[in-house]
Amino acid sequence: MSGRHAFVEKLRDLALDFTDEDIKPLFAKFKALADKKHEITDADIRALVAGTMVENPEGFHFDDLQLQTHTDNTIEALVSLANMDGEKVDFTATGQGSVEAIFNAIDKFFNQSVRLVSYTIDAVTDGIDAQARVLVTVENRDTETIFNAAGLDFDVLKASAIAYINANTFVQKENAGEMGTTVSYRDMPSV
Repeated sequence: MSGRHAFVEKLRDLALDFTDEDIKPLFAKFKALADKKHEITDADIRALVAGTMVENPEGFHFDDLQLQTHTDNTIEALVSLANMDGEKVDFTATGQGSVEAIFNAIDKFFNQSVRLVSYTIDAVTDGIDAQARVLVTVENRDTETIFNAAGLDFDVLKASAIAYINANTFVQKENAGEMGTTVSYRDMPSV
């Protein structure tokens, strides 16, 4: 039995919702997880499936993150986003802390009026190699609509960037008229 076939069987055993198109990216994420973590639990696999990305209208998603601390105690974040065509964009911003600098850089990419309402971190799995889940709530200042989004990664700062990008994507979709007055669970990232 191939690794990919065993992975699909495990998804079925766990009664997780997926389509045939989901298999390739999920299996790639699973292999990356296996490279980082010695033992993969059912909770890890559930978190992996739940942590799939929300795609913004331009197709950009989180790619990478770099931080640098300056002598004046500010933090500079370089956030890279990429699309399926391989196009990459980088945005740099500073802040008094890592999360503020990351969010300021993401704000430059989206260029919309968003207010962070809440920010929560928790561990999805047990152990020192646990995955972090970050939940953010943002307000679209133009419409006063509230959006919740999640991000998942081993690195809590990367999970923060993913969550904030996902939340901004919802605001972007609303501003573009791509989201109606009712929001389906399909519009929301699973957690």
